[in-house]
Amino acid sequence: MRIMNEIQRAVKYLNANAPVSAKIDDEQIEAYTVQTIADLNSGNYNFSTYNSMVLKQGAKKRQVKLYKLFSTENILCQYVKQILDRIFKIKYPNQNKAVHTLFDFFKASKQMSEFTIIKCDYKDYFNSVSSAYVFEKYIKGQMTNRAETELISTFASQTKYSYAGLHTSNLFAEIIATKFDELIRQAFSQYGLLFFERYIDDTIIILNQHLEQSACEKILNDSLWQIYHDASITTSIPCKTKFNPSKFSMITRRSLTATWSSVDFLGYEFFFKTDAKGKTAMQYGITTEKQSKYSGRIEEIIEDYKQNNDVELMRHRILAFA
Repeated sequence: MRIMNEIQRAVKYLNANAPVSAKIDDEQIEAYTVQTIADLNSGNYNFSTYNSMVLKQGAKKRQVKLYKLFSTENILCQYVKQILDRIFKIKYPNQNKAVHTLFDFFKASKQMSEFTIIKCDYKDYFNSVSSAYVFEKYIKGQMTNRAETELISTFASQTKYSYAGLHTSNLFAEIIATKFDELIRQAFSQYGLLFFERYIDDTIIILNQHLEQSACEKILNDSLWQIYHDASITTSIPCKTKFNPSKFSMITRRSLTATWSSVDFLGYEFFFKTDAKGKTAMQYGITTEKQSKYSGRIEEIIEDYKQNNDVELMRHRILAFA
């Protein structure tokens, strides 16, 4: 009875988030529920049968994996997410809260005699996190239901990585990333850790002490290796997770000059320098990349208006954007 309720809940969730044209009625929900349970019991599913798509986000291109809506794999993927949500109770980061808190810490840093600001980012994060590795290292030991364990083991081995587009993508990535967070907080605590925030793959750290870049990089790389590349975990699908060197930046109070140095986080850029009196000066604003992204959206709305001359449609689109 419990599994029927869980599968039906998964179908209803998919239906609630489906496009209007693809929504189904109660009778179809019941039919998909029954079919999925039958496929689950007979093993008639294959989680590697997803479709690959490339989505454009401004100038960026992002590859995603998708199951056919209401397919057995699609429904079971959502069911796997529900199981893991129940066990791990992952709290996903709040972007607005993180940014507002960061503003307060940066304002306070102007008064510090010493500080170190570290910004780092993973490279192609979701495509690098092995679902099979996360299952073996962090999930398997928390499971108590044999059938659910076997299902998630199969799912992890067949999907291989936490590809964007799957319902479980953020979940697998966050289960392992929260372990990384714990290790980082512990490692930097001896250097006066004031602030640590990671939003998916974007991380910023503020210390109230001076720390050399070599020491900082060692802590980060040692922690990354311990969490994502544990040699004791036997799986044929290892994590490929590593930092993106082009996104690493670091500012210390001692390194400041009369020329602005900057660090960015979640679309905001923070500038620091020493003023004429030797004190720390700070400015902040929206990154050039984010400005271009928003400008592009407005330009698309205007170009569309030029084609259809529908002022009311343009007004609603600008209102929705704003």
